[in-house]
Amino acid sequence: MNTPVQKPNKPGIEPKPHTQAFWEAANRNKLLYQYCLDCQTPQFVPSSVCRKCHQKNLDWRESSGQGSVFTYSIIHRAPNAAFKDDTPYPIAMVDMAEGFRITANILNCPPERVYIGMPVWVIFETRDGSDYKIPQVEPAE
Repeated sequence: MNTPVQKPNKPGIEPKPHTQAFWEAANRNKLLYQYCLDCQTPQFVPSSVCRKCHQKNLDWRESSGQGSVFTYSIIHRAPNAAFKDDTPYPIAMVDMAEGFRITANILNCPPERVYIGMPVWVIFETRDGSDYKIPQVEPAE
């Protein structure tokens, strides 16, 4: 008798104190980024200091969720067994309207339809075994 093999879960999120607000907002389908009030620079991923001026005067702001593909790659070989059924899948660096860049999987889009400059929207992926939603993108067209 063959015992069914249980598919492993994709990695979850373990927030740190300086990322807690970000992950709580993601669970409400909101993408937050940080904005340095000293040098007026948006930044992503969350950090405890500004990457440009190294000050701690950071404010959370909500992104519109609009962006465009800066560059992308098609993943043909899963990083682990949890992603095997997803291959091939596109992953992209996305320039957000507010001036920062994120890296995200492009969901709901065949890999051959992805192109540089493609307009995308942020969506939030729920993963089994995780308490937090993951920001991803899908075509805005």
